[in-house]
Amino acid sequence: ILLTASVLWAQPTTLWTKIIGGSQYDRGNSVSVVNTDGTPTGYIIVGSTKSFGFGDYDLWLIKTDSQGNEEWKNTFDSGYREYGTDIEIDADGGFIIAGYRIWDEYYYTIDDELFFIKTDSYGDTIWTSTFDIGYYEHVTNGVLTNDGSYIITGQTTFMESGTNLIDSEVLLLKINSDGDSLWTKTF
Repeated sequence: ILLTASVLWAQPTTLWTKIIGGSQYDRGNSVSVVNTDGTPTGYIIVGSTKSFGFGDYDLWLIKTDSQGNEEWKNTFDSGYREYGTDIEIDADGGFIIAGYRIWDEYYYTIDDELFFIKTDSYGDTIWTSTFDIGYYEHVTNGVLTNDGSYIITGQTTFMESGTNLIDSEVLLLKINSDGDSLWTKTF
């Protein structure tokens, strides 16, 4: 994972660059700034790793200080391929992670599902939720709302019964602070 801090004025200047990872395929998909009393104190990164963890592509959560130095990391494994695609910092200082997991080694060949993980500020799991809406689902982005819930957008795909026809739609899903679905919309 490449983490770079830059100043973007007239001429961009790189302040620092850090590479985090191992000898296998590692990827960062989303980063958020960790603040203490309005002052940036570090970064929280979510992605996937093949270098660390328990299986083949585990969700990977990394916390750094304000200079990009690793403070801690955590992996999450459910026995399948897990990909973390979005992370938000909750009002309690913990993290809400959105992602998807694939049930087969061959991409898109067997049903996959969305999942959410709520952690404390040290990356320890508080709860997990999974949602299987169509044939496969992918999270693109999420946002915390004023009422403490979380809304994600992404894609869901349905297979036409008895055919190989695929219908792909925009997905909008809202969950509450306990990980329960409030509503799902497709467009």
